[in-house]
Order: sequence, then C-alpha cells, then structure tokens
Amino acid sequence: MSGVTRWWWVRHAPVVNGEGMIYGSSDIDCDVSDTAHFKTLAQVLPKDAVWFTSHLTRTKKTAQAIAEAGLDFPEPIVEEDLGEQNFGDWQGLAWDELRAAGNPDYDAFWDDPGNTPPPGGESLAQVIARVS
Repeated sequence: MSGVTRWWWVRHAPVVNGEGMIYGSSDIDCDVSDTAHFKTLAQVLPKDAVWFTSHLTRTKKTAQAIAEAGLDFPEPIVEEDLGEQNFGDWQGLAWDELRAAGNPDYDAFWDDPGNTPPPGGESLAQVIARVS
C-alpha cells in the first residue's frame, strides 16, 4: 500500500471542569485517570506511527498517557495549527448561559455555524482552512 497515508485521530482526554463550558482554544487541563482506556488505545494504535499534537496541554497529556500505558513512540510533533476552534469572547462561558441571554450573535452563529465566527473568534470554515 505505498502512497497511502492512514490517519488515526485520537480526541484528547475529558477536560477538567469543562462540562457545558465553551473552552475551545483555551489551554485547560484534562483528566487522564482512566488508565484502562489508555491501555486499550496503546494496544490498538499502530506501533510505527508519526505522532502529532496541537500546542494545547490536554493533547500532549493525552499522548503521554497513551505512551505510559505501553505504546512506545517518538516525541510527538507539536503543530499549533491543529488547535481547536477559537470561540473568542465566548470562551469560558456556558452554551446554556449564552442561549438564555438572547444574544443575537448566538442565533447568527447557529443559523450558519460553518461560516459565522463567534465574536472575536473563528468560524468552522476558518478552522478548516487553518488545519489544511
């Protein structure tokens, strides 16, 4: 299968105190205490892969937890452009809080979330362009 690139996408571990909160590109911590989960990942992920993470602590910590669970791989390449969507002024707020406030920017965002950025943030289309 020469010329074929296979991608194995691993979502970062659950964020700490992030339930309902818009954390986006904020660098908040994650919970890597589910060692059984990481052991399973260490068993199924390819042994000879090139590893990338974003610049966010939660992605680096997740990769480290997989390594500690038994998957030996070189130091991941940190690629800032792989970071999560920047939600601008909304980061740190709760989705329910925004909806309840009746903010017109909230409605505009959900009318076209692919192309409408949150105030001070980036749209999904901008994220796709950045990651590309």
